[in-house]
Amino acid sequence: MSHASFGFMAFDLDSNKIIANYNEMLSLSPASTTKLFSTISALEILGKDYCPKTTIYYRGNISDSVLIGDLIIRGGGDPSLGSSYLQGTGNEKKFLFDWTDSLKAKGIKKITGNIVVDAKDFGSQGAPDGWSWADLGNYYGASPSGICVYDNAIRYYLKTNSKTGSKAQLTKQFPTIPGFKFNNSISGDNTTSDNTSFYGGPYDNNRSGKGTIPMNQENYLVKSSLPNPDIQLAHDLFACLKEQKIQVEGNYGIREHEDSIIDYNVLQNLFVYSGKSVSEIIKLTNQKSINLFAEQLVCLIGFEKTGKGLTENGISIIENHWKDKIDFKGLILKDGSGLSRTNGISCENLVQLLIYAKKQTYFPLVEQSLPIAGKTGTIASLCKGQPCEGVTHAKSGTMKRIKSYAGYISTTTGRTIVFAVISNNFNCKSGTMATKIEPLLNALSGL
Repeated sequence: MSHASFGFMAFDLDSNKIIANYNEMLSLSPASTTKLFSTISALEILGKDYCPKTTIYYRGNISDSVLIGDLIIRGGGDPSLGSSYLQGTGNEKKFLFDWTDSLKAKGIKKITGNIVVDAKDFGSQGAPDGWSWADLGNYYGASPSGICVYDNAIRYYLKTNSKTGSKAQLTKQFPTIPGFKFNNSISGDNTTSDNTSFYGGPYDNNRSGKGTIPMNQENYLVKSSLPNPDIQLAHDLFACLKEQKIQVEGNYGIREHEDSIIDYNVLQNLFVYSGKSVSEIIKLTNQKSINLFAEQLVCLIGFEKTGKGLTENGISIIENHWKDKIDFKGLILKDGSGLSRTNGISCENLVQLLIYAKKQTYFPLVEQSLPIAGKTGTIASLCKGQPCEGVTHAKSGTMKRIKSYAGYISTTTGRTIVFAVISNNFNCKSGTMATKIEPLLNALSGL
């Protein structure tokens, strides 16, 4: 810790006093505790029942069961489309069959034009400010977008033998991606975990995988980011229509020029598909620390309030929303997930946010979304078998040389402590840093 930065704050809600603090105003890189800002802001601004929507239009006319023209899917930033987290593994394509059923219910048996997917309401920024190139190819570095599908992730299933260093063989992949190239340099090794990294940026139809996985595996799962979610959706919808006996004479995956404008006022609305609610999304966002969901919440805030679902729009709305409620001195937000190292958040910022949330009617949703120490989510191993187990609801944050926690502790005397702790640039392993923080949390639980 000699060269590390460390901040801490603990606030007693019952006495309304700070009971311990150290560098609490120091702006640090908090990693995933940033998600507390995106999830609580979504509840504040969008509301717990808000559901992102994908709207299906047509351009042309319908005559004798034939859509003479194009089918247009307007992306609404819904992260639940085909999400294995929200829909369940094996149900990823169910929404496509729901869509084809809706088309059949409209009497459509044939489409003479193209399948057009329009995600431009959310721009094509690729990734928020401060994201590392080394992260973008990995599943946790999936970029926010107007069309999200399958968690914007590719799943690779690999086979390894008993020989150390032998190349892993790709047995299957989901989804099937048109024109995609996977450069596989992954090998089997004497390890018990996934030590792979993937490289490739947004809209780049190539991914390179490196690193090691355990030996003697038949279908070992690793994941990367999906490069073109909008084209992927068009491809899979086209295939589903064909499977369900709806003929499409045109092409799929037609991404219209970025400057082109589709006038939706003159198009016909076929149906609207509603995604999961904010309350459902934030629960998984915090429990499983899903970066994409946090980023989509920020973009949805921007979309609803400005008509453009850009990260910077969402952050601007978030900052303006809070300025009359909480004085967030020194706060620097650049993304919604904490993957950006250009975020600057203090322990005081986090504690003030959590104190405010505790007083709101939606607080039970916040509390339910937070993992429980020693029990669930990303802090299932924190304070295991120790006094803090089961009485701490908190969000964790972990990146290289970053470890943070923020949340609520119920003490042995019935008090509620709001706390935040952030450490940057320590000279030990992340797990070691966690064990150094545990006695501090245990001490708070005994107050």
